[in-house]
This record gives sequence, C-alpha cells and structure tokens, in this order.
Amino acid sequence: SLVAALVAHLKGLPLTIVGNGAIWDVKSPFSMMVVAADSPAKTGADLNGKTLSTAALNDLNQLAMRVWIDKTGGDSKTTKWIELPNSAAGAALAEHRVEATSLNEPQLSAAVGTGKVRILAPAYSAIGEHFAFTVYFAQPDWAAKHPDVIKKWVKVTYEAANYTNSHHTETAAMMADITKIPLAIISKMARVNGATTGDPGLIQPAINAAAKYNNISRTFPAKDAYFSG
Repeated sequence: SLVAALVAHLKGLPLTIVGNGAIWDVKSPFSMMVVAADSPAKTGADLNGKTLSTAALNDLNQLAMRVWIDKTGGDSKTTKWIELPNSAAGAALAEHRVEATSLNEPQLSAAVGTGKVRILAPAYSAIGEHFAFTVYFAQPDWAAKHPDVIKKWVKVTYEAANYTNSHHTETAAMMADITKIPLAIISKMARVNGATTGDPGLIQPAINAAAKYNNISRTFPAKDAYFSG
C-alpha cells in the first residue's frame, strides 16, 4: 500500500523505497468507482451526505474517490465511510446499503457483469493520469550493504514489466496460473501495468493528494523516501 509506505516514511520507520511497482493509467482501467445500476449519481455533488465504502479506511481507493468527488462539484467532507471487502462491496451497492465504492479487477468485472452495478468514473485519474500506486521497499541498513543486489533486482523487475505491459495476451495463461483468476476472466479484464522506471516523481501525485486530505501529516519531495545507493 503506497499510503502505508508514506505514513511509515514520515514516522521515521526503517524502510526505504527501492523501486516503483504498479502504475495507474486510464488506458488500463483496472480500478473504477462504481454505483448501483439504478443510481442517479453522475457527479460528486450527487454523493454529498452519502455513505460510501472502501476495502480499508484511509486507503488509496478512498483517497481517490474523495478527490474525484471534490473535483466534480461535491464536498467529500460530507460523506460517510465504512469498511467493506471488495468481495462484499458489489452486493452492498446493489442492495443500496452504500452509495458508491471503488472496485479493482477481477471483482470489478464480476460486479458489473451482474447488471446490478455500473461504472461511475475512473477515480484514480483525479489524483493523476499516470502515477505509481505501489512501491517496493527494503530495510535501509540491508539496502546500504547490498546496493548491487537491489540494482540487479530492480533492473530485472522493470525489464519484466516492459515486456508484460505490452504482451497481455501472451502472458494471460501465466497470470491465470499464478493468481488463480480463471483464464477466461483474466483475458478480458483490464490488467495492471508495472513501472518501468524508478523515477520518484511517479509517486508525487499521490503524496500531494494524501497530504491535502490528511492521509499523511505533510507533503514532501518523493525522492526523500527513495534509496540513493
């Protein structure tokens, strides 16, 4: 969780970011803000005073939804939030126990496929059109003693992402085997792309948003959280 890593950094816990992980890009919309199929909601203003859910309170999904609500005419301070696992959120929407939530694949496709849930918006895009939302980190003392290991590991990770990002069809069977998501589903759903660079700027949009919405105590230059060995 990127937000948890940011909190840990600001609290001085012993971790250092060694690489960027998953990337949000609206061209591969693996996560979407959703509502009941018969919900009249179209903008953030329609969610004022409503109860929404997220898988973990104060997580990135909740942050993204709050930013989207405010950017589309609403006031996220008026919303109420409850914690629901993704596996239960679709049913909660259909039964009108919550007004909106954010679902990731494969739960997203499963919920929309029932016809009881519809996509409202790509909430992550309210934070940024292209940013890293997960990171890899290590214990600083260990990292300082093994910079060559980290360099090689990161190089291989980015090279692998560069291939898989553009070869979803060729890697579908492999991903189905690893994730246990049926091949028929993983072949159709949006897949998360991986970072191909360690640019700290890729997490700056999330840092800025998290600070503005008090998920973290303050903003800071992203590079301060990265391993520099």
